[in-house]
Amino acid sequence: MSDSRLKSSELKSLFGNIESIYVFNSGFLEQLEKCGFDPVSIARCFVANSSGFAVYTEFCTSYPTTVSTLTELVGKAETAEIFKARQASLHHSLPLGSYLLKPVQRILKYHLLLQNIVKHVDKESPGYPDVKNALSVMTGIAYHINDMKRRHEHAVRVQEIQSLLYGWQGEDLTTYWGAAGRGLPAAGGGQGDAAPAAVRAAAAGGQAAGGRGAPL
Repeated sequence: MSDSRLKSSELKSLFGNIESIYVFNSGFLEQLEKCGFDPVSIARCFVANSSGFAVYTEFCTSYPTTVSTLTELVGKAETAEIFKARQASLHHSLPLGSYLLKPVQRILKYHLLLQNIVKHVDKESPGYPDVKNALSVMTGIAYHINDMKRRHEHAVRVQEIQSLLYGWQGEDLTTYWGAAGRGLPAAGGGQGDAAPAAVRAAAAGGQAAGGRGAPL
């Protein structure tokens, strides 16, 4: 979707790497269709394409930015009209936001579909290990994407807090948050406690000033 009234930066924020996802999925779909209804072939297809699912990580991680950009654009009469006109011309029953959510929903559903396939495959059959392996691979991918989304959201939150700390001369607070997000112990004593304390103080101050605020 390209329109002279939409900036290239807006298009990038809105669609991210969705073209890469389309290219990957076109090839993946073609391979899946050749598998027919054979669960073992389907499982092997997922494993063979496991590295290709990496394109979803970028899209899912930046999805909050996509939603924010879309909300901003539909709030403007001119761009809202562009979206409505394009939806009508394509005869789509759903608005753009519904389609932008599809990649996020899809990648996080694959392991659930494989769970159902596993239930219907005889554990004694030669192909059972292949199906179990596919489930393990896709579960790992879903976990990785959720973890990357969580870390990204936390980093954005810390950057927001850091912006409240006027005159802060210490290290970038996102480095402290990254360690905390990985379950690493915080440095004890001395100046090592300054950054976490500053984060807590800024969070409390932001909540008090605005009367609300997202907890860390």
